[in-house]
Amino acid sequence: MSAKQPVLDAVIVLAAGRSRRMAGETPKVLKRLAGAPMIAHVIRAVEPLQAHQILCVLPPPPHGTDIHSHIPTTVYVPQDKPLGTADAVSCAVRSLPSLATGAKGDTLILFGDTPLVETTLLRELLAHRHRTDAGLVLAAVHEEPPCDYGRLITNAQGHIERIVEAHNATPEQYALTLNNGGIFVVKTAHLAPLLHAVTQNPKSGEYDLTQIVQHATQKTIPVNYLMADSESLHGVNTLSALAQAESLMQMRLRQRALDNGVQLIDPSTTTLSYDSQFGTQVTLEPHVVIGTNVRIGDRSTIRAFSSIEGAQIDTDATIGPYARIRPSSIIGTHSRIGNFVEIKNARIGKHTNINHLSYIGDATVGDNVNIGAGVITCNYDGKNKHTTIIEDNAFIGSNCALIAPLTIEKKAVVAAGSTLTQDVPSGALGVARCRQKTIPRYKRAP
Repeated sequence: MSAKQPVLDAVIVLAAGRSRRMAGETPKVLKRLAGAPMIAHVIRAVEPLQAHQILCVLPPPPHGTDIHSHIPTTVYVPQDKPLGTADAVSCAVRSLPSLATGAKGDTLILFGDTPLVETTLLRELLAHRHRTDAGLVLAAVHEEPPCDYGRLITNAQGHIERIVEAHNATPEQYALTLNNGGIFVVKTAHLAPLLHAVTQNPKSGEYDLTQIVQHATQKTIPVNYLMADSESLHGVNTLSALAQAESLMQMRLRQRALDNGVQLIDPSTTTLSYDSQFGTQVTLEPHVVIGTNVRIGDRSTIRAFSSIEGAQIDTDATIGPYARIRPSSIIGTHSRIGNFVEIKNARIGKHTNINHLSYIGDATVGDNVNIGAGVITCNYDGKNKHTTIIEDNAFIGSNCALIAPLTIEKKAVVAAGSTLTQDVPSGALGVARCRQKTIPRYKRAP
């Protein structure tokens, strides 16, 4: 056994399945989990391993190219016909000649529908292959039947002899609890010969990758396994399994946030994304939803029932309750976005208050601005979006409609109830409303 850790020649991710049990036309591996496609989570787990090549076996176009657009750092290998997992790996081997000729390192094989797999487990599998000098190592899980995992059949010495799929198992085999977790580390020199020995399953017509275990033992290639927790290897084949994976992922993300000093008032009601970024002393109240591409600065508070997506919240800001911050928005330090306020594609300056029932879209709002209740920026004319600019220290009274393109200059005031179509100069008062009429001694109809 070499004292040097073998190189990782390739990672092969199998994602060409037809997703028969998932609803809709979207390929299974593009179903989203914590804001990202399932297969993107798998690729993020394997990238730190620094393999010479990451190969993704995908369906032919258009679905395959669709999937590959979400994982551009990988090599797209099409499997033109769905002939099984061993055939999928063979497609990858043919696309990278060094694998077929037996490179001197390892090849890692896993599935694109196991989004909870972590880099730590993959490193442990690679280390275990090296430590035991086995030609093939697989991840194993303990799972009580009924379950869909293949059963690991061992001999009297506890060595793995073969894998029997659950649907092919005898009652005695089906009752076994040592199961195949679906991740293989193969010494690359053995990979092509083992694949060549795989025969077609007479029932399904497919070539099953699990056969390589039996062929390895027949060729006296040592086979070993490493126990893993079933959560990390949770496969997603149904919408129910996807919901379970989302729940497990959210628990991970919440725990990570708590460990990093984010106060979650009621963690079970908080929804985070895989890329959520938080400063120090951030507080999230119950029923907060944090979408993708969100950064929240130090000491900011996101109050209950608020939703943030694709936005930056600077330090010491307060959002909500019941606020919605949409993509391409920046909320300045010490600013307050209150209840039933929606911000879209807007930059809000420092110490600015938008406290009630307002919509600010396609706008630039300066520092120390007060925007009253019921203010809206009318940014869309039915064809194009237009920009509203509200400069520093302006005051916008309640129930105003600001029809863009429009500029409210510094220290200007807009009277409550105004509908503006013209700019307001610095220090001026803008009023645009009908003069009130009072009818004396008015008698209402009976």
